[in-house]
Amino acid sequence: MFCVHCGADGAVKFCPKCGKAQSTTPTDLVTTPADAVAQPRPAVNDSDSDEPLVATLVELAVPWTQTLDYANLTSQDEPRDRIAAAARSAENNLSGEDFLAIVDAVSPIGVSISKLTGAIVPIFDKLGFHTSHQSQGMFQAEPGRVLLATLCTLASRSLTIKDVHQGDNACSIVADIPLGIITNPGQVVVALELSGTAVIVSLSTRINGQWHDWGKSKRMIDDIYAAIQFDLTRQQQGTMAPFRRVA
Repeated sequence: MFCVHCGADGAVKFCPKCGKAQSTTPTDLVTTPADAVAQPRPAVNDSDSDEPLVATLVELAVPWTQTLDYANLTSQDEPRDRIAAAARSAENNLSGEDFLAIVDAVSPIGVSISKLTGAIVPIFDKLGFHTSHQSQGMFQAEPGRVLLATLCTLASRSLTIKDVHQGDNACSIVADIPLGIITNPGQVVVALELSGTAVIVSLSTRINGQWHDWGKSKRMIDDIYAAIQFDLTRQQQGTMAPFRRVA
């Protein structure tokens, strides 16, 4: 047997020439080329590509009809088209501003009544002169469609949205009530809250600077509820949305 170290003949356990122990797997002779060492394969970073992330977001996106998400709804084409159509259908009745403009044009006293009204109303409001009315109703319909019907109703009645407050399962909208012929300007607050399979719609009006509004607030609330139900019926292709007053 030849020595695995020096190649001399006669080596069994030890080489008679170099004296080194024999081994079938001598570690000092084992050489592995550096390029033959198995290198771990670099992991593919999926985050380098935006496509999987976009696909995931699309899959997780909730349809606008299923939530009370104002931003999501108003970013979609169908709701935007409906709201725009509702705004175009607004009745062009004589507003309080238009009426006062006519009065100012023929006023013999030489004082702008519209400017005088604009100065007096905030003072009366701070003194506690205001009137308000509240009510609450429940619609059995998809939450997003109730929100859309509400926005279309406000648009069709020229009630300009002033502020929006967004919650997880709720949304409240503050809109300005324009100056009327017999009433001062004010605000209407529409609060929508998801309750099981229904949406509770709470309405609150406030007319600034006067004790009485001669039933305007109550008529406005009744009209808004009726208009929301009518719009829901149109959205659902003629199926009347169940509605009942809660308070």
